[in-house]
This record gives sequence, C-alpha cells and structure tokens, in this order.
Amino acid sequence: MAVKIHAADVDLADEEYESLLREAASLTGGKVTVENFRFEKDDEDDEDDGCGTLYFERNGKELSFVVGQMSNDYLDMCAAQAAIEALSPDDDPRSFRCVDHGPDYRPKSIDDVMILATAEQREGLLQHLGITFEEPW
Repeated sequence: MAVKIHAADVDLADEEYESLLREAASLTGGKVTVENFRFEKDDEDDEDDGCGTLYFERNGKELSFVVGQMSNDYLDMCAAQAAIEALSPDDDPRSFRCVDHGPDYRPKSIDDVMILATAEQREGLLQHLGITFEEPW
C-alpha cells in the first residue's frame, strides 16, 4: 500500500496536503483518521506564499508541521513525508516509510513514494526488488 507525493507543479499546495493525508490515512483501514485541516500562511496576503504551518487532527489529536515550500505551486516534500509518517497506525507493525531514490534525486522532480509496510515486508522489497527506504523523520 503506497501513496505518492507529487514533486511537480500542483494547483495550490496549501490545499493539496489535505487530499494527500486523507489518501494516506485511508490505507490504514480505518485505524487512523484525519480531519480539521487548516494551513496558516506566514503571509496571508500573498496567495503565492508557500510558507506556513499545516495543522490537522490525527485520531482527534492536533498535529502541526512547518511548511517551507518555495511557492504555493509545489509541496514541501520533507514536510509531506513527516506528516504521512505521523499517520503510521498505533499498535500495528506497519509504518509509513519513504522509498529511497538515492543521494542525487532531491534536486530532480521525482515523486516520493510512501509505503505502509512492516519491517519484514520492507526487507522483502529490498531482497526481491532492491527497494530501499529512507530513515524516518
């Protein structure tokens, strides 16, 4: 089970996080819910400003993530990864981890893929397909 974080241009990044996190939460089979999203921009008067704080509730508890995207046209890939990792189910051996694309991929526009899997499943992906994973945030 996986969710993709889009690296290329999006309509409005501050609105894209909600659908991304809802998609990730849906992979948990109801163990994790997300609601009450809001994005507080550092400069509310600038529609193009991508910096601010993302707030949402995970199973009723509010979480927040600082977002430092270059503009409101692109997601902050690191903030998106950290927010999705926070959706890993409690009392469940599965957790969200990002596929490791290697040391030179960040400057390129490559989508990140977050996999919800157990440590054993990740090991199987490594052994059979050569897929490695980044360390969690």
